[in-house]
Amino acid sequence: MAKVLITGINGYIAAHTAARFLQAGFSVRGTVRNKSSPNVESLLRALSAPQKAGGGKVEIVEVPDITIKGAFDNAP
Repeated sequence: MAKVLITGINGYIAAHTAARFLQAGFSVRGTVRNKSSPNVESLLRALSAPQKAGGGKVEIVEVPDITIKGAFDNAP
């Protein structure tokens, strides 16, 4: 199964993009600045339906500062 990385997955466009990938059966790894943010929890709830329907899987990775060299090294 193919996996895609979506930065800023808790943003409006990125969240909708993630839902489409999940519906198509892709695994999605998304980055956020703070995993404990309330909107990340609601995002995961919102993505649970497409995830179940399409068979894809979503994973959230915390990247607090994208300006640091190597910030995305743990994301792929």
